[in-house]
Amino acid sequence: MASKQIPFERKFSNYLEEHSWSPNIWAEQGLRDEDTLQWKDFNRYRCVVVLAEGKAGKTYEFKQKHQSLRAEGAFSFFIPLELLQDHDLLDVITEEEEQELSRWMETEDDAVFFLDALDELKLRNGTFRKALRKIQKEIGSNKRCARFFISCRPNDWKTEVDLRDLKALVGVHDSVTNLKKSCDGGKIFYEIISGERRGATPYPEENPEPIKVAVLLPLSRKEVVSFARLQNSSKAPELERHIQEKELWHLYQFPDDILSALDQLVSENRLGNLEEQLNFSIRKKLQEISDKKTTSLSEDRAYQGAERLALALILMKRRSINIDSRTLNSDGVCVADILTDWSFSERKELLGKPLFDLTGVGSVRFHHRSIQEHIVVVQ
Repeated sequence: MASKQIPFERKFSNYLEEHSWSPNIWAEQGLRDEDTLQWKDFNRYRCVVVLAEGKAGKTYEFKQKHQSLRAEGAFSFFIPLELLQDHDLLDVITEEEEQELSRWMETEDDAVFFLDALDELKLRNGTFRKALRKIQKEIGSNKRCARFFISCRPNDWKTEVDLRDLKALVGVHDSVTNLKKSCDGGKIFYEIISGERRGATPYPEENPEPIKVAVLLPLSRKEVVSFARLQNSSKAPELERHIQEKELWHLYQFPDDILSALDQLVSENRLGNLEEQLNFSIRKKLQEISDKKTTSLSEDRAYQGAERLALALILMKRRSINIDSRTLNSDGVCVADILTDWSFSERKELLGKPLFDLTGVGSVRFHHRSIQEHIVVVQ
C-alpha cells in the first residue's frame, strides 16, 4: 500500500552526543510534548541536520515537505546525496529542475535544498565536503538565499568533521533579515513549515542561527493511532485494538511498520497472531527489489540466507552484520564468512532489502530483534 501524502506532523528533539539510539528513545529520554520540536521550530536555522535510524521516515518527511513547497510555488530541490559522489549537481536533477534552478538564480527568493541520506554517501566512500562543494559551485553567491535540510543515520554522523564541512557551505549570512523580508519564497517556506497563516513575519528579527542538529523521534502511542487512522480509517481501529490487547507498541514505532500491518489487514483481512504478523512482514520485506540491484534473489533463497545470518548472530552473540571484511565493527560478523556459497551481488542484494537496517557505514542489523529471533525459531 503506497503511503499517501497526509497532514501528519512528526516531532523532533534536540540532539545530544550521549543519545541512546534504541527504538525506545522517546521513553528513555523522558520527553514530553512540550520538550519536543516541530518543523516550525527550524525557521531560525539556515541548515538543519535530521538524525534517525533506518525506516524512521526521514526520506518520507523530506519528500513531503519538498512537494508541499513546490505546490505552493516555492523553490525546492530534493537531492539524494549519494548521487553527488560520481556526478555534478546538474547531472542528478531533471531538465525541469535545472530550469527551475536557473530561474531561482535570477531572483532573491528563498530556495530549500533537501539533501537526503548522508549515510548512503558515506557507504559509497563518498565525502561530505566534496558533495557540498558541488552544490556550492552551482549556486554560487545565491547560497545566501539557500536553506538546507540534511538527513543521516546517527552512527554515520561525525559531529566535529561534518559540522566543519557544513559551516564552510553556510558561512556568514550577511544582511539576512532585510533580504528575507523581500523574499516571497521565504514567506511561503515559513507558512508551509509552520502551518501559520500568510502575512506573518517570515523570520525572527535577528539573523538566523546557522546550523541545528535534531533527532526525528519515533512515534508515540498517540501518534501511532493517528498515523494509522490517516492512512486507512477503516482498518486502523482493528490495528489499534490488536496492538493494545497484545502490548505490541514497540513493533509499531515507525511509519513503515504501521503501513506493513495495514497492508496485511487489506490483503488478508486479518492480522493473525504475532507469528503470522512476523511471517507476513518478513516475506513482504524479502519480496521488495531495489532498482539499484542488478540481480534478483528468489524469495526462498533470500529467506534461507536470512536464516543463516540470524542463526550465526545468535550463536556468536553478535548484533551486526558487516558487509565486507574491511568494516571495523567488532560487534559484527562478516556476511561473506556466513554465506560462503553466495556471490557478492547476491549478498549485496540480500542486505539491501528492508529486512535489514544500516547501522553505520558498512554494517547492518535485522530491522527488529524479534524478526531475527523468529527466523531462527521457525527454521
